[in-house]
Amino acid sequence: MRRKVVRAHIQDGRTIASLVAEYGISGATVSNRVRSYREECQNNDEEKSQLEMMEERRRLRREKAELEKENSFLKKQRHSSRRKSISGISFS
Repeated sequence: MRRKVVRAHIQDGRTIASLVAEYGISGATVSNRVRSYREECQNNDEEKSQLEMMEERRRLRREKAELEKENSFLKKQRHSSRRKSISGISFS
């Protein structure tokens, strides 16, 4: 469970409050586990590699979400432009 909590925070971006509520442990415990894991990674190349991959996954998920949001906005904008030109109103 210790590793699961750390991974949920680092990789999935879960807040400490949400982990406290789900696992019934204190916020200090979560913080200490995350800090301890990061310190462990400084001395262990394999764990450091795992930490870097978790952080990269989190970054890529955030980037993907932003791109999906932007794509959705652009689709709505394009649809709106088409509808306006069909009704005879063009804002070109």
